Amino acid sequence: LDNRLLAERVDAAAVAANSVTTLAPFDLDSMLAREGLVLVRLTLTDSRGALLSQNTYWQGRDAASYRRLNDLAPQSVAIAARASAHDSGAEARLDVVLTNRGREPALAVKITMLDARGERVLPVYYDDNYVALLPGESRRIEVQCPAGSTPCAKVALRGWNAEPLEVPVVYGGR
Repeated sequence: LDNRLLAERVDAAAVAANSVTTLAPFDLDSMLAREGLVLVRLTLTDSRGALLSQNTYWQGRDAASYRRLNDLAPQSVAIAARASAHDSGAEARLDVVLTNRGREPALAVKITMLDARGERVLPVYYDDNYVALLPGESRRIEVQCPAGSTPCAKVALRGWNAEPLEVPVVYGGR
């Protein structure tokens, strides 16, 4: 939780589409015995190194170990929200970039789209949400908002230990 890399492993595997390959388990026992609670990041890339999937898990030695999550300091997460060139009459596509400016992980970071009055806009579709951001890390989330009478005007951010924030969406200027 203090942003130290405890271990790293890279496995190369040739896996056919729509198939499953099981890799050797990653031994966390010694780290859990020493640290009590660790974050485990699993990243899947293609043969060219392009990111396909990334998941972060909170792993604790026992149920009491998870209480350390309550001690995480609030982290400042910056938001940049811009309407992309994909605007159409039925929907607007937004690129929302989140950046953890803190010195600890920001966990379970979630965005919600709001209208100009601050009311939640529905339906909205996110290509990711509830993300974990390590210090200095950025994540781009693509958002599909309805266009028309109640467009997405603001992005609200909340998280386990992220400082709450609302920012306006920037339209135009393409």
